Amino acid sequence: MDEESPTESEEFHHLDQTIAAFTTNIPRAFRDPVGTTVDPLLYTVHLLPHVAMIQLHNPHAKPDSPNDHSAMQMLTATRAILDLIYKLSGTTYDLLYLDHSCSVGWFVAGAAIIQFLKARIAAKDEDEVVRLEQELGIVKFMLRNLGDRTIIGHRQVDVLEDLYNVEIKGHGRKAATAPSATDQRAETDNFMFGNMQ
Repeated sequence: MDEESPTESEEFHHLDQTIAAFTTNIPRAFRDPVGTTVDPLLYTVHLLPHVAMIQLHNPHAKPDSPNDHSAMQMLTATRAILDLIYKLSGTTYDLLYLDHSCSVGWFVAGAAIIQFLKARIAAKDEDEVVRLEQELGIVKFMLRNLGDRTIIGHRQVDVLEDLYNVEIKGHGRKAATAPSATDQRAETDNFMFGNMQ
């Protein structure tokens, strides 16, 4: 008898629904962390649930399957993080005032994009490949801006480029034209946790 997938368990569904409910139940007055001014604490509140959603589904996602629930949840969360990045990039806010977890969240989104980019390259879906490469470029742009003020931003960009070279260069893509990140979970975890000890 086949062993039940963790994603089919009641506990997994509860976690999935709890994360989603947190985001949708944020009171109306606190739904825009980037208004006339940037609220750094509120920005973090909006960002971290999407990071949690990616981390929850990442071990089970099949990016090459368009109907895979975990892949869809990951991509939705990744693009929600991108939306937060777009909003912030349109301001003159000093990124140093953000919580350090924000850059980690951007990094996680970049690493997730690589997984989908690799799958879309294999599927020869050029339109989606172009979109994903552009999205990854935005992530790197923000991390580089942060890197102008603190070493962690540059370190995160370097790791994303290394991951891109491992996962995407083998498909004939050029890292110089399409910087990215990937499913090298061991390296990602080592960066996020090992280097912060």
